[in-house]
Amino acid sequence: MKIFFAGLLTAALALVFASCTHSSGPSPSAGALNTFNTEAAASDGKDVMPSSSVTADGTADAAHPSGTNAQKDYPDIVGRNGAANLLGGGRAIYADNYIYFTAGLTEWGNTNVATYRMDTRTEEIEYFSQDVMTNMFIVDEWIYFNVYDEETREASASYRMHSDGTDRTKLPYIIPAYNICDNLCYLDGYIYYFDWDNSNPDDERHVLYRRLISGEDEPYELMRLKPGERFWSLCTDGNNLFYVLYDGETSFAYKIEGLQSVPVGEDSYYDLIYGEGYLWGSCVTDDDYGMVGRIGIDSGRYNAVYRPSEFMEDFYSIANLNVYEGHVYIYNYDYIIRTDLNFENPEFVFEAWGQDRLIDIIKADDRRVYLLGDYIYVEGYFDFLGGNKNEYALLIRNDGSEKQTYMILQSEFEEDELMVWRERP
Repeated sequence: MKIFFAGLLTAALALVFASCTHSSGPSPSAGALNTFNTEAAASDGKDVMPSSSVTADGTADAAHPSGTNAQKDYPDIVGRNGAANLLGGGRAIYADNYIYFTAGLTEWGNTNVATYRMDTRTEEIEYFSQDVMTNMFIVDEWIYFNVYDEETREASASYRMHSDGTDRTKLPYIIPAYNICDNLCYLDGYIYYFDWDNSNPDDERHVLYRRLISGEDEPYELMRLKPGERFWSLCTDGNNLFYVLYDGETSFAYKIEGLQSVPVGEDSYYDLIYGEGYLWGSCVTDDDYGMVGRIGIDSGRYNAVYRPSEFMEDFYSIANLNVYEGHVYIYNYDYIIRTDLNFENPEFVFEAWGQDRLIDIIKADDRRVYLLGDYIYVEGYFDFLGGNKNEYALLIRNDGSEKQTYMILQSEFEEDELMVWRERP
């Protein structure tokens, strides 16, 4: 793994404790900024936000059930997934001894993609299902997921199964996933998500909903935004719900406390995740350079903002990030790098540029970088000089070796041998 030159490090490691926003005004003060549905909460005898415990990778604490009284036959799944894995749509997941992912041929729009799994103990890969499994996340002893319809490009059904693939059960509803990469999280037996209320075409509103993950109830409205506002992101630290609200001009992060929305931080973010005791997000500056930031969940203390372009060429526009096991992974179209939790000590993880024909033309897709224990799953597209863009996927060993090893999981070219380890030239 290549380490940055000392001179670049000296210039790069300076944290910018300042706003990365082009906002013209201060962060709104605490208060009931939007309308909570207190009547619905009172009618079913529940708090708006019940207490809970969820691990950083989205796995529910064993002390909190997943909305059912059934006796557990399996232990809780051990997941080694980055805090932001769900932001990419959950196309890959690490669950106990298996990594589930989608792979196959994508030739001229005629896709033949299915779901495979790799046993992390042996690195053996086997075909699992003809279904394209997406939006995968872990709750207790279950993997929840949607089945993706390639023709309609929407979820056709939702299921849950154990990490070994057994006891696959269809849910009585489809997990809301019009944009699961931002809009869904789990707390104490419930899923929380936002969606548009289109019941009145003259007054479309963005609404925060809650329902039992078991599907044994109907979704009901918790919070309705004002006209022109919308949710941009949603996450939890296991006890509280956080969201990003865009008001038509700028965006701020909020924490729900009781029936109030309390601002956290001073910067304008367009996404939000929780991991390693902090909130993390991305934003773009006035000069169109990507920034990443850390927000303390206790009234925004211990904030830090970092500009990757200080040390990485072409790190402009959007910079995405993920958090896993004491590191922050930052990536855009051409690079994956990682730093410590203070945005210091940066190092290369993967560089999408080289002599290999495939690697030479790929561009990492927005947010499609999944941290899977000692592996990284990357989705993106082939870019033929502004022509057709065809999907690809790679699985990369994240083992710190000097020579990067990877396998191609999706390709447009029949001659490319899929799911075989190869070494970067």
